[in-house]
Amino acid sequence: MTPKVNIQLLFRQSFVEPKTAAKQFLALDLSYDAIFSLFLASVCASTVLIFGFDTVFYGADARVGLLGSPWQFAAIVAVLTLATAIGIAWIGQKMSGQGSFRLVMALIAWLQVVRLGMQVVSYFTLILPTLLVTFVQFGLIGWSFWIFIAFIDEMHKFDNMMKSALVAFLGTMVGMLGLFFMISLFGIFGGGGNGI
Repeated sequence: MTPKVNIQLLFRQSFVEPKTAAKQFLALDLSYDAIFSLFLASVCASTVLIFGFDTVFYGADARVGLLGSPWQFAAIVAVLTLATAIGIAWIGQKMSGQGSFRLVMALIAWLQVVRLGMQVVSYFTLILPTLLVTFVQFGLIGWSFWIFIAFIDEMHKFDNMMKSALVAFLGTMVGMLGLFFMISLFGIFGGGGNGI
């Protein structure tokens, strides 16, 4: 039987006690359908928020290149995340970790939700002086990485944040390689037109 979890409490706990939050989230034992539904919903929400904000404050042509189209941006995030999850699961297991791809993907899906909250906060900080905005933005990025590493540490049962940080780094490198491979192989984001 799936345990009941207070989502609001879990969200807040993810910021201050990420390992505890990860343990509670994994206890939900979500199916692949639920995991990917949560992941895709959060990616779509993040994409809408980013492009909506840019359109309102900077105009429709604020973004150019590979990230100039919402579907391209969402596709890049999805491919990068999936490849990173595969890398974290595989490398972690090679280093005596206990996490499977499903568990990694579950926590990354939840991390996307947490980062969505950070994204909203970062936009509110834009009313602050520029120097303070920069400080807050870097702080949020660092906080996000700390949560990410703590999630990996709990999922792989390392009890070693340095080891988890190494797995996070190597897994992210695998994700980048996977993204470049997909771009090169399929030319999804190739040039030759502005696209829609």
